[in-house]
This record gives sequence, structure tokens and C-alpha cells, in this order.
Amino acid sequence: FFFNNNQMAIDFSNGDEDDPEEVIVEQDAEAERAKYQRHAHGGQFWDTPKDFQFPAGVKLRSGWELWMAGVPSHTTKGTATPVRPFRLFDVKLLPPKLRQTFKLTYQRIYELMSEAPTLNFRTTDLNPDYIGKTHDVASKGR
Repeated sequence: FFFNNNQMAIDFSNGDEDDPEEVIVEQDAEAERAKYQRHAHGGQFWDTPKDFQFPAGVKLRSGWELWMAGVPSHTTKGTATPVRPFRLFDVKLLPPKLRQTFKLTYQRIYELMSEAPTLNFRTTDLNPDYIGKTHDVASKGR
């Protein structure tokens, strides 16, 4: 994906590779981050709830889903505490143990995938089919 004057280009196709349609969507990363609450614990605000742990044994596709959509169904003691898309984490706002895991795994792999030249993704209506399509493009790196 690429940013240009707070806009992001998104390529859609009707299935015929010779007929791409480009749509421009307003993109403001800070506004997108602001949609998600910070979580207070340990006397600080963090991007993750106190009880959050990165899932173990995540396959590339599942990790991409977390990168794109986060964990909207996360709960803490029966209270909804959704976790923002991992691509929106501010590394400084991750608790130290999570920060190291994030930097060594998710951030390295998925930032690299996000730089695939033909990957242009949207930030709304992230349904499973759409996330799957972006995964396929990003994992091929083309």
C-alpha cells in the first residue's frame, strides 16, 4: 500500500486481470488509531488490555488477519476489550514483553508483506474474503 496526501489507492477488479479499477479512499492513520481505546493498567495506557497475549503457533494467514483486523472479540472478565489491528500498534505503547514479541515476529513479517508493490488495501469493511485476497497478494510479494 502507499500513502499520498492522506489518500490510499485501492485496486479492484471484476476478475479480468486486464480491467483493474482504481478507487481512492481517504486515509488518516491517526484517525484510524483513534477509533480504538487505550487500556489502562500498571499506571500507564497501553494498546493492549492487561490480560492480552499474542496467540501461540499462528500461521501466516491467521497472523495476517490479526495484522489487518486485530481481535475485535477480545474480552476481559466478560467485558469487551477489543484489540486494535496489529498494524496500528504503537510499539512504545505495548508492554515490554509484548513489545519484544511484536517486534521480532508480527512487525518484521507483516510490515514486509505490507510493502508488496501491488498491495493496496482499504481500512474499512475488512471482511474475511477481502482480507484473504490481500493476504494472497502480500504473501506472493508481487
